[in-house]
Amino acid sequence: MDLKNIIFNHLELKISNQYAMKVAKRILDDILIIRVGHVPDNIELSPDYLIFNNNFNWHIDIGEKTNMAMFHLNTLEPIKYLLQAYEIDNNDKYLYKAIEILEAWNNNLIEDKESTYTWYDHCVSERTLIIILLKINLNNRNINDYNTFIHTLLSKHQLYLADSDNHSLGNHGLMIDRSLYILTKYLNNNDSYVLLAKKRIRRLFDISFTKNGINTENSISYHLFNMDLYLIIEYELLNYFEDSIGEDFKKRIEAAFNYIAIFTQNNTKFPNIGDGERYDLKQLYSRRMGETYQSYIPKMLKRNEEQKNFYFPDEGIFYYKQDKRFFSFISGKLYNNHKHGDDLSFTYSFDEDDILVDCGTYTYQKGEFRKHFMSARSHNGLIVENKSYPFLSKELSKIGLIHFEENDEYTYVVGKNDLYESVNINRHIIITKLNSIIIYDELISDFSQLVSQNFNLHPDFNESIAFESDNLYKVTHPMSKRELVIKQHQPTNIQCKIGDIEKADYGIYSERFHKISPIKNVQFDTHENIFLTSIQYGRNNSEITVQKNDNHISIVEENLSLVIKLYQNSRELNKLSFIKEKKIDGKRFSFECIHNYNFENPQYAWYIYKDGKIFDKKWYSESNILNYKFVENGKYRIQYYILDKLSNEKIIKWHNGIYI
Repeated sequence: MDLKNIIFNHLELKISNQYAMKVAKRILDDILIIRVGHVPDNIELSPDYLIFNNNFNWHIDIGEKTNMAMFHLNTLEPIKYLLQAYEIDNNDKYLYKAIEILEAWNNNLIEDKESTYTWYDHCVSERTLIIILLKINLNNRNINDYNTFIHTLLSKHQLYLADSDNHSLGNHGLMIDRSLYILTKYLNNNDSYVLLAKKRIRRLFDISFTKNGINTENSISYHLFNMDLYLIIEYELLNYFEDSIGEDFKKRIEAAFNYIAIFTQNNTKFPNIGDGERYDLKQLYSRRMGETYQSYIPKMLKRNEEQKNFYFPDEGIFYYKQDKRFFSFISGKLYNNHKHGDDLSFTYSFDEDDILVDCGTYTYQKGEFRKHFMSARSHNGLIVENKSYPFLSKELSKIGLIHFEENDEYTYVVGKNDLYESVNINRHIIITKLNSIIIYDELISDFSQLVSQNFNLHPDFNESIAFESDNLYKVTHPMSKRELVIKQHQPTNIQCKIGDIEKADYGIYSERFHKISPIKNVQFDTHENIFLTSIQYGRNNSEITVQKNDNHISIVEENLSLVIKLYQNSRELNKLSFIKEKKIDGKRFSFECIHNYNFENPQYAWYIYKDGKIFDKKWYSESNILNYKFVENGKYRIQYYILDKLSNEKIIKWHNGIYI
């Protein structure tokens, strides 16, 4: 294998040679295919924004696919397709077209300070390899007219890749170091850059995988992506130059292979956790390093058969695998990369049936859909006052798995989430030996608030008719005929819906980028700060009784009777205040200040701002309620003061804007 083939492997050409020729012909005809299957959706389409001429707009804006289009345009993906076609029939026309595109990109974007993507780390690292590959092919054909231009361009890229200010943790940093290593070996101009790339690759490897082999980017998809990168870097790049990430690479990467075996469901699919697309074993084995995966994972699946619980508190994830059942439970993180609002959420499958699922990613394009799919609303967790929580907070100690026990009768795991401002949450998961799932959610708060348990059903259930009441939801899988029963053992209200794919709201699901499906969403609501829930699947007509008595949970089902002592973990609550706003009529509003500060004699004052300026004042009184009539139209904000008359301590906060 030579450097040219190594680069091709790193670029991962995912389209067939036959299709690559069709794509390349379209590009030769000045239809710039930017991302096969996406921009455009069909290569036979010729939208105006893809017509490559002197008027081509390098700042593409096509709505939800803008991010994808600009990203792949700035990696120079059209040139990658041309180079694949060149490998097939060695026609120089592909190289000359590639030069035409490269020169146009250089003239229009390389110094463009407004372009987010031109010097975006991922784009630079991929583009570097494509430009090297183009230069190798040009030189092999003795086409030397562009040597100075391309060499200058590559030198500029080399400086960017070596600059520590452009380096980051995770796969983006790894791609930068891979490209810096390859580029410097190709230019043969600076051994210190080779050493820098190697040093940073090793540092990233130590950070990227924990001692348990779990990738730290909070995503199944990115666990696989990082493994692909490290395997290719070690075995096809560094080994080619008689280099290595380290003597312990094989042992460390074996743990990462084992983790794949752990998160493989009985149906060979992987749970849709975190950013990225959903995959299965078959797709994994077809990847560039598929043979390597296949040499490890079947053995590890066999080895793990005797173990049913996999508890990883440092990484914040737990798996249960028993009797063809698969259950994942998340709370915690090490870094924020690709993290979703999925703390205290779970997924559940049985045999071939996906049952309760994470809703996926859909897009990286900023907007309402990206925000929704990342939020708690897209996961099987808890939602307070119909809002998500700051899951990208750096306060790592506020989330996590905090207790685990197992025996022949049951498995018991507890997670916490204290990132909601107004509440501390403990979720207790008990899985009995009969495979019933018991969930006890306790919410510790000084306030009464609406709390929702959220359940997202796999699209397979869409056509099934469900039975629902305030405390019960039943639905049958259309193919396996197994029944899912979600039962509440405390009073709740139920809301059920099938989502609308045009709206970023409950009940939408995505396994592939820019492909979306409606799904059934079930919510149970309460103001009592407690849920006691049982979930049964595939045990049609089985009765179960669950009760909480003091600090114990009792469970009775069939011939099994359990009394389980609850794990206790008290934490200090956040001190906070907020305004409960109510419209009385017309322009009259009521504002109630609610707080949990330890003030013995609180008094309240109010400043009303209109269009950014003080409009009215209400001085201190003992009433925590302001009744106010707005007499003029405009944008208002309210600043409120809470004063402890005894200690003189004062709290000053703002209430959201009001439009009259």
